[in-house]
Amino acid sequence: MSSHAYTESGYLPENFLPDFVDLVVWGHEHECIIDPRWNPEMSFNVMQPGSSVATSLMPGEAVPKHVAVLDITGRDFTQKNIRLKTVRPFIMREVVLQELKGMKALAKKDNNRTEITNHLQGIVEELIEEAKASWLESQDMEDTDEDTHIPLPLIRLRVEYTAPEGGKYDLENPQRFSNRFVGRVANVNDVVQFHRKKTTTTRE
Repeated sequence: MSSHAYTESGYLPENFLPDFVDLVVWGHEHECIIDPRWNPEMSFNVMQPGSSVATSLMPGEAVPKHVAVLDITGRDFTQKNIRLKTVRPFIMREVVLQELKGMKALAKKDNNRTEITNHLQGIVEELIEEAKASWLESQDMEDTDEDTHIPLPLIRLRVEYTAPEGGKYDLENPQRFSNRFVGRVANVNDVVQFHRKKTTTTRE
């Protein structure tokens, strides 16, 4: 069993591992890739169970969490995947503000903060409902009823807010925006994350 593929300074390529290995299990990784992947160059299988809870609000963490039970006989193994049911739901979405309906034209309007905030708030509401539905889907139906406690979800909305030429987006403070969802999400201070499109400069 191997510790992890990536370090702070780089990564350990799989072809650096000895070829007598039958199964590599990468630990200390975020994303859950529970089904074995065959490496034809090295002739071994690779599994990455991922973390059992969301440890950072990144895309890889939004994949449903699983564990696997391996039944090993000699050099062969079978696998049974088990979806973790008690994991706090995490839903992430990335949007480009000027590509959302009506937002390109809104960039030319003065004092557009309230309309932008309302639009983004509506998206977060959708994500909260999606998180609830995802959590309920992972449960056994006989164990759920009207009194079932659904854990507060982790929600992350990443918004690229580069405005079209001649326009401007007046955005609400991200923490203030996030605080609108107190009591409804687990990460009340960082629901939204604003960023501009990266620009590249060229030298002649």
